[in-house]
Amino acid sequence: MSPVVAPLSYVRRGGGGTASAASTAAASAAAGLPFGSSSSSSFKLAVRFAPGSAHSPSVMFLGGLASSMDGIKGTHLANWCAERSLTFLRFDYQGHGHSEGPAFHETTVSTWAGDAEAVFDEYAPKLKRTVLVGSSLGGWLATHLLYARTEQIAGMVGVASAPDFTEHSLRERYDAAKRGGATTPFLTEPGGHFRDDGCFVLPSQYDDNGYILNGNLVDDAVPFCVLTRPPPSNLSPTFPLRFVHGTADVDVPWQRSVALMEHLGVQNSTLRLIQGADHRLSSEQHLNEITAALEEVLAQCGGQ
Repeated sequence: MSPVVAPLSYVRRGGGGTASAASTAAASAAAGLPFGSSSSSSFKLAVRFAPGSAHSPSVMFLGGLASSMDGIKGTHLANWCAERSLTFLRFDYQGHGHSEGPAFHETTVSTWAGDAEAVFDEYAPKLKRTVLVGSSLGGWLATHLLYARTEQIAGMVGVASAPDFTEHSLRERYDAAKRGGATTPFLTEPGGHFRDDGCFVLPSQYDDNGYILNGNLVDDAVPFCVLTRPPPSNLSPTFPLRFVHGTADVDVPWQRSVALMEHLGVQNSTLRLIQGADHRLSSEQHLNEITAALEEVLAQCGGQ
């Protein structure tokens, strides 16, 4: 089967009160949750939406930090869903991929959380029994979306989920850099530095130049941390929840998926550990594990 590439479309964000932005903010407030920030100017979030059969469940993919919806996982899931006539929705956060708006280093977790809510709300009338698939950062944002739109989400798959990674992976690095690079028992190697413009440079094996992060990324994320918030009171104990993680993931240890699974506390949850796999989970074997987990969830949502 030829690769499936849905045409690009856009969801407008910013501009001080589009209908989708207003409804997103209102829904978040009603749930007692923060709503992601956006700039005062108007810009567009890039989306690919591929409708499936009229009665099939829908799948929404949330990508990782500094990734693209057209990456390996997003493309694989698009093809997999097309083969099964499943509705599939993917998008790029601000500062990522095809989306307009601020540069990557100008965006934060609150920005991306608002993007996820805005896209979901815009397409909600076209979605049925939606299953979220979140990769790394996307696993965190999928959980935030589950908190904010509990009644509209039918299941979730977390892939190398990185809930609250700003607290568990970055805060100590930011604090150490502010102390002039001094290490602590929790951070035995230099973990990055601040540039003169206030951005934080995080060394990365995936980018020779490192990730250039917003200097306020860690503090901005605090209201959006999911492990410090109680799970939604209306989250069913039979809600289908699946996690996939590699045992050799040094970026986000597999124990983070365990922490999220235990925190959500649903009975219908499992974790697939892939021996020797790192954070990327992008080989054919890894992708098949992801879709196997997704298939389990869909089977409980009236599909597959």
